Amino acid sequence: MFEIYKPIIKKLVIGLGKIAIFFLVIHYSLPYLENMLGTRLDSIHTYFPWVIGASLAWVILRLLLNIITNYGFKDGIPQFSNGIAANIRYPLRDDADALIVKLSGLMDICDTRNNRADHARSYLNSREAYDVNQAPNKKGIIDNSAFDYLMLSYDIEKRSELIEFIGKLLQSLPEENRPEAKSAYGEALAILDKFSAVTETQLEKHHETTLPYVAFNLQRAAMLVRWGFTCNMINEDEWDLFKAEINDAYQTYFGDSGFGKFTYDYLIAVYLFHAKDNLDMVRERLYGLTELQKNNYLGLSWEAINALSSAK
Repeated sequence: MFEIYKPIIKKLVIGLGKIAIFFLVIHYSLPYLENMLGTRLDSIHTYFPWVIGASLAWVILRLLLNIITNYGFKDGIPQFSNGIAANIRYPLRDDADALIVKLSGLMDICDTRNNRADHARSYLNSREAYDVNQAPNKKGIIDNSAFDYLMLSYDIEKRSELIEFIGKLLQSLPEENRPEAKSAYGEALAILDKFSAVTETQLEKHHETTLPYVAFNLQRAAMLVRWGFTCNMINEDEWDLFKAEINDAYQTYFGDSGFGKFTYDYLIAVYLFHAKDNLDMVRERLYGLTELQKNNYLGLSWEAINALSSAK
């Protein structure tokens, strides 16, 4: 629980330190300044305490606001270790498998919180996103958390609907022209800067070449392929076909820049899509990315990801 408040308290200490330094500089330099000018600066003596008081009030109010807005995460910060399954059915086979799992993991990491039930915790070290150790229903679907997400978040209940939706996501590339969204980029960048200071997320910032909708749709395509595979809506052959298309698109748009650019563009898109309704969703993704960064997950090879299960 204390982890979430450490950066907030650190910012408080830094703010108080700056105020203290400012106070000491003015307090000790004022007599010398008055000496040099040969006059008493009454206005400074009058208003200086008010300036210090207002500064202290501002720092304390920001502290309280940060505590209130982040309180919902006090027991729900993602935990990387919760996403490492000991008994997996579908290990990764190559770098392209790893890319699907990593892109999906930007969302799936959020389901590794301690307050999630075991069956609802996502896996980070296998092609399946959730537990697949149950028999399919009459429609051939494994009724697990992946299927729940497909129904609740995307209104997808049939295999044909899923295949069609993933196809549309991939066909939406390259970046669509959305001038109404580009006008909000400044807001997104400011929010990411503000929130990442609290979540301690390392962001590879770039403002001239952002491709948020490419990143967002590519991440969702990978995630839906993984969820579909997890609930038995997508078979091995379809997994391989989709992963090849996703890998080609990723290399085209982000191959030279890597995950740093991709995750930044993806987070901008998360803000543009969700911020008006739910800023906590932006914070959730940032906390998740921080946890992945702490464990160098996005830099692991497919063999290293498979090896995580043996360390469980």
